[in-house]
Amino acid sequence: MKVYLAIVVLGLVSVVSGHSLIKP
Repeated sequence: MKVYLAIVVLGLVSVVSGHSLIKP
């Protein structure tokens, strides 16, 4: 379960950071 949560967190962070990088 911890691995699943870690993957979800990493995915969420990557998406948020990606949106932040895309926006000027």
